Amino acid sequence: STEAMNVPVEFVLYFFAYLGRPLSYNPQLAALCGLAMTLIFSFGLGYLYLKHPNRFKKSLPWAFLGVFVLASAAATAMSRLGFGAVTALTSRYSTVSSLLLVSVVMLVYLQRDLLRRYLGAWYPRAVIGVCVLLGALLGLNYVNGVHAMNEQKQKLLSIKNCTSQSAPPADCLVRAYPDEVLARERLDYLKSIQWGGY
Repeated sequence: STEAMNVPVEFVLYFFAYLGRPLSYNPQLAALCGLAMTLIFSFGLGYLYLKHPNRFKKSLPWAFLGVFVLASAAATAMSRLGFGAVTALTSRYSTVSSLLLVSVVMLVYLQRDLLRRYLGAWYPRAVIGVCVLLGALLGLNYVNGVHAMNEQKQKLLSIKNCTSQSAPPADCLVRAYPDEVLARERLDYLKSIQWGGY
């Protein structure tokens, strides 16, 4: 938390990149998507609370889901910022952060009659435009995820092959773990108990 207070700009970037990770693997674009979803979520709920209290009450389940994600993003940013803002894009966080996207989509869907009334003839075009944009972002993110998964698989197979040697070289051990001595000790132990395919 001290780290977050010392570098508020990085904290904000981490926070929004965390939220936008389901839509992009690019740090800047992810942060922009996270900011956009947060604004839509916040202003949308504020508008419903002030102008349409009954609709606001019906939207509370999705509102609480979104607030949970925002709180998770803040907690993760405070605890993980010291490891670098790039950790906001770690795939394990996308499970939680994707719930904000679900919340925003559902909140907008539930108010579709209001949007149709306000946008008029532009409503169908807006729906198509948003669907195309979301589809493109999700599609690109999926393709990047598959590519990253294949790269990681090849890296792990390479490490497994070189560590399976009777006397693995130093560069191989460092690829498996940053501390060569510790890596050798742990590898020898794994081989002694025949664990992990050794």
